[in-house]
Amino acid sequence: MVNSVKRSIPGLALATLLLFAGTAQAQQSAKPGTFDYFVLSMSWSPQYCANGGDQKSPAQCGPQRRYGFVLHGLWAQHTKDGWPQYCAPATPVPAAIVDKMLAITPSKSLIQHEWDKHGTCSHLSVDEYFDDAAKAFAAVTVPEPYKNPEKFITTSIPDMTSAFTAVNPGLDPSEIALYCKGPYLAEVRICLGKDFKPANCGSDLHNRCGKTIVVRPLK
Repeated sequence: MVNSVKRSIPGLALATLLLFAGTAQAQQSAKPGTFDYFVLSMSWSPQYCANGGDQKSPAQCGPQRRYGFVLHGLWAQHTKDGWPQYCAPATPVPAAIVDKMLAITPSKSLIQHEWDKHGTCSHLSVDEYFDDAAKAFAAVTVPEPYKNPEKFITTSIPDMTSAFTAVNPGLDPSEIALYCKGPYLAEVRICLGKDFKPANCGSDLHNRCGKTIVVRPLK
């Protein structure tokens, strides 16, 4: 029995490797527009800055900046099996678009990265992609306690989800997912259909926070 188990381990490892390789290949070879819905990812800037963000992005985390939620990205997503990525060769994002997006995505490198990895998988041109991302971000109402917190907030998945659904008519708990790093809130992710109306999140997108969520203050 022991020998048979030992012999099965390499086979299992190989099968796992092939599975991940197949998924990666599917993601890399996906065609633009072949996805099921969008994920609007809103990053909680104080958490990013608390983990060395001031060195990564002084414009976002320097002493003169007071960002709360910023737009991480608009991601094309499959209902199952994650997301397509790098679906087509990407050209540089025009400077005029970068300048406009910096107010909500305060990182030039992130703006280009989001277009390269996620935007090329949408059915949108670079202009349309960032215009729709900005509109989707602006359409989300941030609950009052999270607009300009001066102290740490301790909350939970149900309470924070309820806070967002209460001020965003039509948004259901099944259409929002919270992402944490340790106990700290890192992102709020909202699922949207291709028409940019709230939609159910896929099976692989779910809350990734513990029982208690800690929201860092702006400073």
